[in-house]
Amino acid sequence: MNQGFAIRRVGADEVEALVEPLADVLIDCVEGGASVSFMWPLPRERALSFWRDVADGVRRGERLLLVAQAQTGHIDGTVQLVLAPGPFSRGPSAPRPRSASVCWCSTPSRAAMRSACTSAAAGSVSA
Repeated sequence: MNQGFAIRRVGADEVEALVEPLADVLIDCVEGGASVSFMWPLPRERALSFWRDVADGVRRGERLLLVAQAQTGHIDGTVQLVLAPGPFSRGPSAPRPRSASVCWCSTPSRAAMRSACTSAAAGSVSA
């Protein structure tokens, strides 16, 4: 726990249940002027579709999704990591990815804690 929130990895089994609150974060970020590949006004269905696509990537093992979750349960920030395979990673029995790139980091204006993304990106998460 850090500053009233916990940074945790979202598992493939729970990612679909978080699509609605994740869409809330995205809409809030875009409404606040964040440069996150979307323009205001952002229709809710488009935000939901984006997070469903991310959820699919998490389930396929292509992405890690980290959330900064307040003690109240609200999601106060997100970080996505796109996993990169090692040099000999091919096929279903391939070794686990060896690196990842941060591809998305968002913190809603209501969270008022821009350090959540920095903390999540700098922290270590076991894959």
